[in-house]
Amino acid sequence: MYTKYYGLTSKPFENNPDPLFFFMSNKHREVLASLTYGINSAKGFILIAGDIGTGKTTLIHVLLKEINPDFIIINIINPIAAFNDMLYHLAKKIGVSCKGKNKIDLVEDISNKLEKLDQDGKRAVLIIDEAHLIPDESLEDIRLLSNIESEKRKLIQIVLVGQNELYNKLQKEALRPLKQRLLINRHLEPLDKKETRDYIKHRLNVAGRRSQLFDQNALSRIWEKSRGIPRVINQICDNAMLIGYALEADTIGPKIIKEVIKDMEPWHRHKKPEIKIYISRFKWLGATVSAALLVILLTRYAGNKTYYQQELEPVKKSFSSNKNDSTMPLQSVLNKIKV
Repeated sequence: MYTKYYGLTSKPFENNPDPLFFFMSNKHREVLASLTYGINSAKGFILIAGDIGTGKTTLIHVLLKEINPDFIIINIINPIAAFNDMLYHLAKKIGVSCKGKNKIDLVEDISNKLEKLDQDGKRAVLIIDEAHLIPDESLEDIRLLSNIESEKRKLIQIVLVGQNELYNKLQKEALRPLKQRLLINRHLEPLDKKETRDYIKHRLNVAGRRSQLFDQNALSRIWEKSRGIPRVINQICDNAMLIGYALEADTIGPKIIKEVIKDMEPWHRHKKPEIKIYISRFKWLGATVSAALLVILLTRYAGNKTYYQQELEPVKKSFSSNKNDSTMPLQSVLNKIKV
C-alpha cells in the first residue's frame, strides 16, 4: 500500500526472520561469530538467550548461511514436543530408521551414524528455538544426547536459543550438569539509541529507500518507546508509514509516531472513561428505580393505612407480652403477620 508512495520495492519493517534485512549491530556480530566458531569447532553445547523480539530467530537464519553447507541441520521449532519426538526427528534427518527400536537402540544407531558422518567431514547441528519452553525432563535427555562424542570432539552440536527465562530454568539443581556443559553462552542485547537509528536506515535502504524518511525527533520517540527491541521498532515504523501514506506526508515526524504509540497502548486504557460513564448511568438508573418503588409503597400504605394498622396490631401485642423473652421464635412472629 505505502511501498510505491515512499519509493520502496518491498515492505521494510515486516516481522519475519528474513536474513536480507538483518542488521549487524556490534552485539549481533559478536553472538553470530561465537555461534559460528562453536559449531565449526565442535564445542558441543551453545546457549543464546535474549529478550522477546531481539532478533534471535533471525540470527539463526543468518547462521545457517554462514556455516558449512555440508552440515546437517536439525531445526526444532516446537520445543514443547517430547524428547522422543525430537529424537525421531534427528534420526530421520541423518538417515537412521526408527522402526521397531526402543530408545536405547535408537540412540546407539544415531551415535554410530554420527561417527560415520564425522569421518566424512560432516556434522549434525541440533538447533532448538524457544528453548525456555522445553520441559526439565527433556532438557536432561538433551544433555545425555550431548554425550555422543569421539575421542577428538563432540559428534553433535546442540544450540539452545531462548528467552531470558532460560537462565532461571538452568539455576535449578537438577539442571546443573547441563549448565556446566555450556561452553559458549551469549546474551543478545537490544539496540542502543544510535543502533536503532542505523537499524531503521538499514532496513529502508534494503527496501530501496535512499533518502531519509523519519526525522530526528521521530527517531528519538521510536527509540524511547521500543528501547531498542527490533520487533517493536518494526511495529512502530510499519504503522507510522501507513499513517504517513494516508496523510500524504513526505516525511514522518513525531506527531505521527505519537499517534502510533497511542494506538499501541492496551485497549482498556482507552475504555476507562467509557466504563465510568456506564457505571454512573447504572447508579442513576438504580436510584431512579428505588425512588419509584418507594413512592409506590408509600402511596399504597397511605391508601390502606387502617388496614396495615389492624394487621400489625397482633404483632405489637406479641412483642409487648414477650418483651423479656429474647428467645421468641421468629416463625411465631411471622405467623402473626397476614399479608
